[in-house]
Parts: sequence; structure tokens; C-alpha cells
Amino acid sequence: MHVGAGAAARRAVIHRYALAGVLLLRATDHALFAGWLISQQPGWLETFRAGANFALLDGALGILVTLLIVPLATSTSGRWLAMMTLLDGMGRLAIGVMLRAFPGLPVFVVTIVSFFGLIAPRPRCSASAP
Repeated sequence: MHVGAGAAARRAVIHRYALAGVLLLRATDHALFAGWLISQQPGWLETFRAGANFALLDGALGILVTLLIVPLATSTSGRWLAMMTLLDGMGRLAIGVMLRAFPGLPVFVVTIVSFFGLIAPRPRCSASAP
């Protein structure tokens, strides 16, 4: 029985080191993207092209973090953390896939938002004019 307890403790330590390692990889991914943005100062489309690759990696790592957090999530807050981490990872993965599949999406979305940003105040301004 003593041997089993030692093996379980060893597995728990390895599990926590694995979680720390994956979290460090996520932080490295973020730092590399920020460093690339600062050093290269890319244009709008190039930012999204490269950002798609970073988002794919970060999303996959986020899902991996979730898998490593779930066994440790014994409290309600721990389960919420696991759920939010999973949603974050899936969202980043989906954004990366969308930006890779539809490379013109950043231009289109900005055009639509800019259009409605200019048009939306117009009726209010017209209605308030004497």
C-alpha cells in the first residue's frame, strides 16, 4: 500500500509539472506574438495572417490546459476555471481556423463595422436637428 501512495504522489507531481509546462508554452506563444508585432510592425492583413497561426497554437494549448486542469478541479471555482479555459481555447482555435479559411475576413469585418459606425449616428443626428 505504501508503494501505491508513492506512485500516486509521483504522478501528481508529474501532472502539475506538465500543467506548468503547457501554461509556460502558452505564455511563450503570447510573448512571441507580441514580440513579432513590436519588431516587425506588420500591416493589417499580415497581422491577422500571423495571428491566425498563433491563435491555432494557443487554442490547442488552451484545450490541453483544460485537460490537465479537470482532474485538479475539485471545487466549483475550479470547474468554472476549467470551463472558461476550454471556451477560451475553443474560441481561439475557431478564430484561427476562420482566419486561415477566410483570409479576407479582417477587411470585410472592419468595413462592415466602419459602415455601421458611420451610419448608426446619422438618424439620431437627423432627428435631433431643428
